[in-house]
Amino acid sequence: MATLALDGPGQGESEYELPIEPAYEHVASAVLDFLAGRSDVDTARAGMFGINLGGYDAARAMAFEERFRAGVVLADPYRIDVGWDDLPPMARDTLRHRSRSADDQEARAFARRLTLETAAARITSPVLVVHGREDRIVGPAHAERLAAEAATHRRCRSRVPR
Repeated sequence: MATLALDGPGQGESEYELPIEPAYEHVASAVLDFLAGRSDVDTARAGMFGINLGGYDAARAMAFEERFRAGVVLADPYRIDVGWDDLPPMARDTLRHRSRSADDQEARAFARRLTLETAAARITSPVLVVHGREDRIVGPAHAERLAAEAATHRRCRSRVPR
């Protein structure tokens, strides 16, 4: 198994150079295009895994990039602007900084662009949605909605424990 770890735009070390990218499928497609040029990687068996905002990115990538055969989404926000006022101040400040927003109002407007509303139902490959019931940043309702909408396809199975 080959793996590629990536700090996408606005994440990890790249936060100093690039803002968060709401349409992460463009990033994921570019990565798959790069990997397709390698003889030691079989992109026909590519999967995606992401945690928190990376989970959002994984879901977006799986929704719009058909080359992903499966994925795991851990603690992702379905719509990060929902519950904005309830987010811990550090989470709002981090999004403001990484989105290059001037203030909280601009960050909230940017957060509206981070949504899986039109994407989740497009996920046709198997996806495992994992979430902690006590997550204080992104509540389990986000994962439940993603799992329910992604499961609209026959090949996707989803179960949210109660």
